[in-house]
Formats: sequence, structure tokens, C-alpha cells
Amino acid sequence: MSVRVIEMYGRQLDKLSEIIDKTNDRVISDPPDELFADNINFYTKSYLINLCAITEACLKDTAMVVVRAMIDRISSANISNNIVFWGVFKDGFDEKKHSKFEKFALSITEKSVSDKLSANPWRAIKLFELLGCDIKKNADFEAVKGIIASVVDKRNNIVHHNDQANDISLSDVKAYIDFFRVYIYSIDESSKSLIVP
Repeated sequence: MSVRVIEMYGRQLDKLSEIIDKTNDRVISDPPDELFADNINFYTKSYLINLCAITEACLKDTAMVVVRAMIDRISSANISNNIVFWGVFKDGFDEKKHSKFEKFALSITEKSVSDKLSANPWRAIKLFELLGCDIKKNADFEAVKGIIASVVDKRNNIVHHNDQANDISLSDVKAYIDFFRVYIYSIDESSKSLIVP
């Protein structure tokens, strides 16, 4: 499943790169396509926002692969709910609150994963830490997390503070795609050990 997720989002990044190339071709054509040339800043901001959206969707789906693998393992182990809660809460185990005579079932929803997620590396670190994955140990992740954080901050400023983003170009966004590709692949690689028992 993890392979399919990362391949699908890798293709999405490829498509975004192609769209940027086609946009650039229309701007530099002779004569330039006025729709694109007159609105180049709008397209640049849109592609940057899309880059971050693709990344967030990929990270959510990657995290959910891990969550589902853990849920399946726990479910197949047929563990008593009470022993899990007793082990977690120890002396704080409350029979009225925690006791159920059934097998333990882990309940983590896509919404709870999404609520903790952002393309921002610091939030990704925290989410994957909750899953038991230390993505900071991946050298590729460490190499790109600074640029990713900077681009995500720029996206946030565009979306939340109406930043005109005059300091970025189509070629910048295209270059960012390579960094984001390293970012999602490094997180996928780091999470694989949690998927395979």
C-alpha cells in the first residue's frame, strides 16, 4: 500500500511540473499568451499552494497506511481491552470508565490524523512521532526540512495574509518540487519499518 501511495503522489508532482512547464511556455511564447502573462503571479501562487496540498495529502495517506497496519495487527492479536487499559493507566485504571469485556480496538480516524498534519516539517515530525516513527533520523529529511519549512511558511502567508509572493517565480516553484519529492520519499522510507511486521 505504501508503494502505491508514494507512486501516486510522485506522479502528481510530475503532473504539476508539466503544468508549470506549459504555463512557462505560454508566457514566453511569441507573442505571449496574455491570459498567462498578465496573471503569472496568480498562477505561481496557485502552483505553490498546490505543491503544499499534494504534500499534505501524501503525508496523510502515508500516515493512514501506518495507522491501518497497526489497527490490523492489534485486531488480529485478539488482546483484552482491560489488560491494555490497565497497562496504560496502571493505578489510574477506572473500572467504570475503562473496563470492557471485549477485545481491544484501536480507533484513529483520518480526521484525527489530518488535524495533526501539515506539510510543515515540525508538524510532520510530531505526527509521525505519535505513530512511532522518528523521521528526523532520515538524512534526506534533515537535508530538505529547512527549505520545506520556508516554502510552507510562504504558502501560509499567501493563504492567510494575502502575501503577493512577488519574490517567487515559476522556476522557483518548479525547483521546489524536487525538494518536496525528497521530503515525501524520505518520510515514506522512514515509515516502512512500521508497516512490515
